[in-house]
Amino acid sequence: MPTITKARLGRNGDEVVIDDVDSAREAVGKRASELIDFALGQANRKRTFIAFETGLVPLVMALARAVVVLFLVASEQRESAALEARVVLGGRTFRRAPAQ
Repeated sequence: MPTITKARLGRNGDEVVIDDVDSAREAVGKRASELIDFALGQANRKRTFIAFETGLVPLVMALARAVVVLFLVASEQRESAALEARVVLGGRTFRRAPAQ
C-alpha cells in the first residue's frame, strides 16, 4: 500500500526510509539493543558516569526517533486503511494517489 509520506530515520542525510510497521519495529529493537550493548560495554571498561552519560545521550535520542517513526508509520497505516478509494467533499471528487 503506498503511503502519503515516507518516514525517515536519521539525521543530516544519514537516513533510512521506513515504509512499514515491521521495519519500524525492527529499527526500534536495533536501537534498544545498541543501548544495552553500550551500557554493558561502558561498565566493562570501568568508564566514569559522566563519560557513560555523554555517550548515552545520542543513543537515547536515536531510540526516541525510532519510536516516533514507529508511531507515525502505524498511524499512517491505520488512516490509509480507513480511507475510501474516492472521497467526495463539497461536490468535488478526490482519489488517492501515490506520494509524490
